[in-house]
Amino acid sequence: MSRRRIGICFPLFRPGGGAEASALWAVEALKDEYALTLISAGRVSLSRLNACYGTRIAKREIRVVEIPLPNLVLCTFATVRGALLNRYCLRHAPEYEAMISAYNVMDFGRRGIQLIADFSFDSSLRKAYGDLPLGWRRGLYEPRLLRSAYVAASRLLAGTGNGGWRKNLTVANSRWTRDVIGKAFGIAAEVVYPPVVEEKPPRPWKDQDNGFVYLGRVSFEKRIERIIEILAAVRVRRPDIHLHIVGGASKSYLRSIEPLLRRNRDWVYFEGPKFMAEKSALIDAHRYGISARANEPFGIAVAEMVQSGNLVFVPEGGGQVEIVDHPDLIYENPGDAAAKIAAILDSPARQKAVRDHLLSRRGRFSPARYMAEVRKLVRGFFSDGASS
Repeated sequence: MSRRRIGICFPLFRPGGGAEASALWAVEALKDEYALTLISAGRVSLSRLNACYGTRIAKREIRVVEIPLPNLVLCTFATVRGALLNRYCLRHAPEYEAMISAYNVMDFGRRGIQLIADFSFDSSLRKAYGDLPLGWRRGLYEPRLLRSAYVAASRLLAGTGNGGWRKNLTVANSRWTRDVIGKAFGIAAEVVYPPVVEEKPPRPWKDQDNGFVYLGRVSFEKRIERIIEILAAVRVRRPDIHLHIVGGASKSYLRSIEPLLRRNRDWVYFEGPKFMAEKSALIDAHRYGISARANEPFGIAVAEMVQSGNLVFVPEGGGQVEIVDHPDLIYENPGDAAAKIAAILDSPARQKAVRDHLLSRRGRFSPARYMAEVRKLVRGFFSDGASS
């Protein structure tokens, strides 16, 4: 019996992101049961992506469609890139029995499945939850004539109406994300937490350094300055702590914080991007993690550090609160963060209690759990007749 055909769409694979992890592990979950086609703009290097995310997707197991676009469109004009991908998927949707957008909303001309990773598809939500650039670039997202014309032109390119995606089965990456899109658009959504590869036992506490790791993109919304501010305040009492900043950097943002990094170079170390074994070794070697990104829809880097046994401090708001789920690790402002970090550093008993709590939550973010939930969603989608 022939397998049902499913098209899985993703705009552009850039190793290191959480949305890429969700897309690839969805392919891993479905590749044996369905005839899959992975559709993306730009090049798809399965070997590189497998090495980055721990998947084992072979070329013979799926079909890959790479939509050729100019580099300027691929890397700079994300709205146009998304529109052209949507146009392709809308045109070819009749070839499949189900279409899945593995990154945010998409109009397939019929009901499909969409995984919500962030709010990049809606400027008002991006602005409300602190995800717009700083400085002159912020003006590009304001509802002015040029921006309105750009968005309207992109819709024409996509060949879709305004809001056809609302009929899709929507899957949010956290309860917080579900509630935001429910309030904004009046749609219900399922919640499936993204997968984290790290599943080996964490290193013993006594073998870890008394230091912190920031993991993720090094860009304006991640507030690296605030992390340094918080830990500098802690160092007044605990000068033994240090910070490793791990992740690919926006060139303009890195230039803006270089003076701060130089002033604190005796305890702040910019590591750049690291993947798989190298990243894992650095995280495993340290006891603590920290984030300062407000309203993170999920926070895959936070989940990665929790999986490794780190105590990770996060700001109030967003899906990352659901990952740590402990009042000692959730802060309201830099002063509150410094106080809570100091309290943990000063108390071995509290360290153990919080670590035991986090270790009990590791299974919530495993690839096995994620794949099981994806399979269940897709089977339910077919059994409900939603693909017709």
